[in-house]
Amino acid sequence: MHYRPILPTFILSPTPPAMRTALLSLTLFFAVHTAIAAVPLPADATHATEKPPKNKGVYKEKKGTMGFVYSMVLGPFGYLGVHLFSHNEAMRHQAKNGLMAWTCVVTVLGVAYVAYATKNQFLIDLLQNIGSYN
Repeated sequence: MHYRPILPTFILSPTPPAMRTALLSLTLFFAVHTAIAAVPLPADATHATEKPPKNKGVYKEKKGTMGFVYSMVLGPFGYLGVHLFSHNEAMRHQAKNGLMAWTCVVTVLGVAYVAYATKNQFLIDLLQNIGSYN
C-alpha cells in the first residue's frame, strides 16, 4: 500500500526552492545594504564654516543635584562620599538635604515596621493620620 505524503514533496526535500530563494534574497539584501552603506556622503561646504552648537548648560549652574541624589540613594554613605570627594559647596549642601530626606523615609518605615510587628494600635493610627491636618 502506498501512502500519499501530507505535505508536498518540495517542502520535504532538503533544500526546497522557496528556501533557496529566501537565502539568495537575504544574501543579496545584505550585500547591497553593505555596499550602499560603505559609500561616503558628499561633503557639504556650508557646514564646514559653522561653529559647533554650544551646550545650553543644563548642568552648568552646578546646583548640587547629584549630591542630593547620592544621599537619597546611598544614605549616609552617599553623604560621606560627597563630603570626602567633592569640594563643591552646593553639592555638599544638597547632600545634607538628601540625607535629611533619607532619614525621614527610613524613620517612617521603621515606625511602620514596628507598628506592624507589634500590632500597636496607637502607632497604626499615627501612621494613618500622618497626612491629615485635622
